[in-house]
Amino acid sequence: MYLEGHMKPYTVILARMALLVLLVGGLGCGSLQQKADKYYTSGEYQYAIDAYSKVLETNPEDKDANLKVAEAYRLSNRIEKAVPYYEKLIEQEETFENYYRYGQGLQALGRRDEAIEAFEKAKSMTLNDNNIKAATERITNLKAVAAITNYWEFVEIENFEALNTAGPDYAPLVSEGHFYFTSSRQSSSIYPAVGRPYTKLFRARAEGLRVDVNNIQALPEFRNEEGLDQASIAISPDGNTIIYARANSTSSKDLPETALFASYFRGGGFTQPIWMPVNEDEFGGTARRHLVRMVIRFILLRTGLGAMGALTCTRRRDWPMAISEMP
Repeated sequence: MYLEGHMKPYTVILARMALLVLLVGGLGCGSLQQKADKYYTSGEYQYAIDAYSKVLETNPEDKDANLKVAEAYRLSNRIEKAVPYYEKLIEQEETFENYYRYGQGLQALGRRDEAIEAFEKAKSMTLNDNNIKAATERITNLKAVAAITNYWEFVEIENFEALNTAGPDYAPLVSEGHFYFTSSRQSSSIYPAVGRPYTKLFRARAEGLRVDVNNIQALPEFRNEEGLDQASIAISPDGNTIIYARANSTSSKDLPETALFASYFRGGGFTQPIWMPVNEDEFGGTARRHLVRMVIRFILLRTGLGAMGALTCTRRRDWPMAISEMP
């Protein structure tokens, strides 16, 4: 009787403690989900992926978390990493969207036959003409890839190991005895959409393909900015005009999209980069990006790159910078 009378309070206490743990756990999970949703809606996709991944550790079947991770990878141009999440979504619900995105991920991985199969499955899941057309175009393009021959057989490509880092290194350019390129080295901040350091412009002295990799410096003509990407430099034939792409600033006071900036040699030095009128809104986001590529390619051709001994770059997602010498 004595023991029974004294056990009741302890039982009540233990029950209350268990309930408190459950409540705290529930609040923590809800808070984590809310935090992940906030990152996702604000475009901070890598932070969202990290948060949703913790949700999935507790519940791997969480449909919303799987979808958000998959879409976060897709929206940050890393759809190949979304493949296992789209696979999970297909297990839960077979829809056109899930199969189509799954096919895109497989295509990005180079798994063409599986991608074709996924797009075929996607077609069978819809009656929408636009959806059917989109999937059919993907299938047609994938089948056409097999017929492509190696046009550049005389080009030899090798990894420029002495210059590459673990992060992105790309867009090389040779001008007036210097080797210019884009790299995430020396970056002090992270681009939250993809979780990688921001890129800057660098240069080193060079004689043909011989680059002084021990004396790489940030572009001296003007200061690289923090908290955004600067990339794909192009220089005019006379060396007096520099054009480059600037993008991915997270500041509400800055430009949200990719835009071209120019710096001009005036009075013994280069001016601070200025926004170019070619970025006007009438071009639109997609058209603007195409225009950026066209302008840079035009300048590269005008500078003579593509002639004997030119440097080119091959980069896709995590591929390192490569160099090629044309005989």
